[in-house]
Amino acid sequence: KATDRFSELLTEKRYNNLDLHQIMDIYPSIQVVNIEMPDGYRLSEVPKSIAMDNVFFDYEVRYEQTAKGMKVYRKLNFKNRLVKVEGYVEFKKSFLEMVEADGLKLAMEK
Repeated sequence: KATDRFSELLTEKRYNNLDLHQIMDIYPSIQVVNIEMPDGYRLSEVPKSIAMDNVFFDYEVRYEQTAKGMKVYRKLNFKNRLVKVEGYVEFKKSFLEMVEADGLKLAMEK
């Protein structure tokens, strides 16, 4: 399960601030992945692109069909290193939405 690796930061209740830098890489990142389909195969459907902009991070994942497959563009930029106790519930909800979007699976068909 995609959230297993983040279990230490997804507790039900926080009693202190959460320093994201202590548990993950929070530097801005941009990733571009080109996926080439084998001959005779195509994507069942092109997933919808997703963008999130909240007080914690900017996140975008974009899918573009290419002549031979697909290009996936992903951008993540954390706005603050520290999540205050009072903002934890909102952070957790947003973070889980992002993890779910990252876990999307692509299907091919002949």
